[in-house]
Amino acid sequence: MLLIDIGNSITTLALSGHGGRGISGKTLKLPTHTMTARSAAAALDRLSAERRLDGAVGASVVPGVNPRWSRAIQRAAGIRLHWIRHDWSWNFAWRYPHPETLGADRIVNLCAARRRHPPPLVVLDFGTALTVDMLNEKNEFIGGMIAPGFTMMTDAMAQRTALLPEMTLRIGRMPTRACGRNTREAMRHGMLFGYRGMVRELIASATAPFGNHATVCATGGYAAAVMAALPEIRCRVHPALTMEGLAFAARLIMESAPRRDTP
Repeated sequence: MLLIDIGNSITTLALSGHGGRGISGKTLKLPTHTMTARSAAAALDRLSAERRLDGAVGASVVPGVNPRWSRAIQRAAGIRLHWIRHDWSWNFAWRYPHPETLGADRIVNLCAARRRHPPPLVVLDFGTALTVDMLNEKNEFIGGMIAPGFTMMTDAMAQRTALLPEMTLRIGRMPTRACGRNTREAMRHGMLFGYRGMVRELIASATAPFGNHATVCATGGYAAAVMAALPEIRCRVHPALTMEGLAFAARLIMESAPRRDTP
């Protein structure tokens, strides 16, 4: 099965492993908003290597590009692209007023995290936005938090002020002192210390209802770097968590295929 994770900036493609257990082989990444039918077909050729695809499953936080992907997959491989739904048979329950409003990426992240760890669980995804989601002791999704991602925060500093310069920052080794001695250094220190502090507070708030019993896990492009800057927090970093959740969803589709095809 083809797996597609459409993020605000990057779209990731992979193939599911045997029996829906993780991903098989390499992953490909494409810019989300410049995707074309030709680039989609080329990505499929590179991934499948002439293997027959049984279907496709996608999680998207950019609804405007979904029809293009559905058409491109149908034309290139002759398969249907199934979009993640909240009412599939997930491995957790809902204690949430409107689960149909939850982002598909958050659903599959919870699914993959639950396959790896027992509840209670706190799952962070460091993407364009930072999401924090919680499963309680009864394995129920009870809600979460959404905060700015690191690049969103750094971009806003320059875009919403007249004198502050644009900066490209990487989360790596933290500064040894808080005081910046020029404008760029002050911005860098403020953003790095500020983002680390925000993440620390989000995790503390999310885990508080569960005492010391919650497992914290993280995924997304900045997960490893941010959590390395917070050594006091025990966190499992799973870089492929979203794709693992999509692989599980692919298995659900394959298992229900005969029933779905019955009138």
